[in-house]
Amino acid sequence: MSMAAYERRKKPVQAHLTREQVVEALPLSIVRARESVMGSFRSVLHKYGLTEPQWRVIWTIETLEEVEMTELARMTAILFPSLSRIVRELEQREYINRRNDPSDLRRMLVSLNDRGSGLFELVAPEARAVYRSIRDVMGTEKLRQLQNLLVELDEKVSGLTFSPSEIQGLPADLVPQTPLKARGRPRKVAS
Repeated sequence: MSMAAYERRKKPVQAHLTREQVVEALPLSIVRARESVMGSFRSVLHKYGLTEPQWRVIWTIETLEEVEMTELARMTAILFPSLSRIVRELEQREYINRRNDPSDLRRMLVSLNDRGSGLFELVAPEARAVYRSIRDVMGTEKLRQLQNLLVELDEKVSGLTFSPSEIQGLPADLVPQTPLKARGRPRKVAS
């Protein structure tokens, strides 16, 4: 990125926005901030053959030692089907172990094995160096405030609900000419 482009990007977007425009710009601001933060980690993770979600899973399991899959999905903000795939991949790479919860065989517990702990110990110092760099440029107090605001935003927004009557469909002149691309696995049609 050129220095001029960097300077343009640094300018505060909200300075000339109305209050409503600031709220409407929030999702994009959050995505841009996430990309800036995660961009700092990508080269470290790539060096070790890890994706961001895989590292979130490894970091969380290391922190909790053993965790149930539903709780792991909640803590890592990874949808359960994606988490199942990630856990399966990490198990195939021999970084984690899975076992049924003896008190409830429907629940699956995951933990790092010795190889997974070794990988964590190798990657963590570099990841922590990235965290320190972010803290150094932002300051501890600002990061604490940001974390508190993000937790509050998550708690308050997750409780919002919208009824289908509030959501309008597309007007006829904006309906796509080609059908929407199906996402996920194809569903079996009952015969």
